[in-house]
Amino acid sequence: MLNLSKMSFLSKIKRSRIKLTTSIRSPQTLITTQSETTLSSPSSVSATFNSTTTLQNDDDPILKNLNPQQLQAVTCDNNQSTLVLSGAGSGKTRVLTTRIAYLIREHSVKPDEILAVTFTNKAALEMRGRITKMLINIRLSDMWLGTFHGLANRFLRIHHKMASLRKDFLILDPSDQLSIVQQIIKELKHDSTAKHSKATSDHEEHVVQHKKRANTDDYELMDDEKPKSIVGYINRCKDDGKRASAINTRDITNLQEKFKHKIYFLYENKCKLEHKVDFGELLLKMKG
Repeated sequence: MLNLSKMSFLSKIKRSRIKLTTSIRSPQTLITTQSETTLSSPSSVSATFNSTTTLQNDDDPILKNLNPQQLQAVTCDNNQSTLVLSGAGSGKTRVLTTRIAYLIREHSVKPDEILAVTFTNKAALEMRGRITKMLINIRLSDMWLGTFHGLANRFLRIHHKMASLRKDFLILDPSDQLSIVQQIIKELKHDSTAKHSKATSDHEEHVVQHKKRANTDDYELMDDEKPKSIVGYINRCKDDGKRASAINTRDITNLQEKFKHKIYFLYENKCKLEHKVDFGELLLKMKG
């Protein structure tokens, strides 16, 4: 389990969350749409502006062509949280990347003190590219900019020991997950066949048949349950933050679900022994 409270990295994240103007704990909320921009505050004072209005500040290559509301978000106080809501194509990425560039240039914020998270690699690359163009002589490789999974991977490589991982741990893609599940099922079938073949006497055969009925016949379940559905089950559990050991099997009445849980348990053990991590596990490791 990660003891995140001891990591100086977290203090950087806390600062950067404020600086990135993405916190929902905003004393002022900037709401931007394609047609208009509304600035609302706790005092219920609001103003509406045409979003086509731009700031005529051609002397500043970073701030030029921002409208008044975009400028306010970019240049707000260093410790002020701001939430920007807007429709597609209305300038959210411009505001965020310009804000980052502004903090580095005007407030001497170090790139490694900034955390910017997005959902896709394409968006992360675009953001980095825009910031690089605005800050040509600044090294941005240390900035914590990327997807949730990408940043988790980078963090765990640095603090792999705290996560009980090797530094060179392997990341599993969906096809890798499927292969592991198929291998586990194959091994279970082999073990079941071997145990069944040992029942040489009539009494032993009766015991085996009785156990099969008592365990609801894993033989048939292994044939009925498709590996892809089991991988889906594993991913759903991890998305919900549930490891196999945290699931109370007494609450599972469905036979197929019980079998899937059994595979999930064996899957986790196998991945742990082989230092393999799937995408869901990256986030679970960060959670601790």
